[in-house]
Amino acid sequence: MQRTVVIFAAFLLLGSWPAVAQNSDPFREAAPPSPPAAGRDPFQMAPEQQAVSPPLVPKPAAPKLKREAEPVVAVPQPPAPPPPPAPPSFDGVYAGSLVLVDNPNFYRACELLSKDRRVIISGNKIVRFGAAHMDGLINGDGSFNVLADIKNFRIFGKVQGNNISGKLQNSVCIYSFDLRRQ
Repeated sequence: MQRTVVIFAAFLLLGSWPAVAQNSDPFREAAPPSPPAAGRDPFQMAPEQQAVSPPLVPKPAAPKLKREAEPVVAVPQPPAPPPPPAPPSFDGVYAGSLVLVDNPNFYRACELLSKDRRVIISGNKIVRFGAAHMDGLINGDGSFNVLADIKNFRIFGKVQGNNISGKLQNSVCIYSFDLRRQ
């Protein structure tokens, strides 16, 4: 077994099987290489040491198939997304009635406000409620919550179509209102 391994190792090291097969000693030092011939590159292999490879034969080229050019087709671009919808315009003059709903301060009497009220909306802002000047923005969904220039006077509600409904609250009383666009 040991001799087989040594022979195989020698075969790998020496690269020649016949030398091992002749029972030569694989551990014997090899003879020093002969000096290169004059005028020959010392790093070039001797002709007898070079492996001979078969000459390369070019393969015949595959026949080229003629293809007609495909027409260039323009790919249509997807349409641009539509612009966002414009916010609804609530501008106009609304008129209607005002009704007393609650008097949370029983010790004070509610003011008698006229039943007819007008609301002016311009630029989606409530600018006037009756005699009170305001500067209250109406949200995109029509809701609003506005303080008037008079102390403790607030209106809140919603514009829906041609109607405004909501409540008016002052320091004493709460009124409801329902107004229609004129």
